[in-house]
Amino acid sequence: MPAPSTKPPTRQPLSARAGKKSPVWNFPFVRENFLYFGAGLAVVILGFLLLAVSVWTSWDNPLSVSVAPVVLLVGYCVIIPVGIMKYFKDRKGTE
Repeated sequence: MPAPSTKPPTRQPLSARAGKKSPVWNFPFVRENFLYFGAGLAVVILGFLLLAVSVWTSWDNPLSVSVAPVVLLVGYCVIIPVGIMKYFKDRKGTE
């Protein structure tokens, strides 16, 4: 009976074994996506500041009762999702 080998077998990546190149992953967001996301974040902060106006004025201030929720809704439900989902075709380095 031959002596067992003490050297562990070498392992190759699956792509090298199949003879294929490994896929290149590009980060999906570009500068415009971050600008949309930053604008949405600024709108959300503005909405919370408008909501806090009632602390310094009367509690039934129209800014904090009607305008601030609409601004928050636009920030959370429109601008931030657009920043996440919008695809810009003029990406550099892609075909």
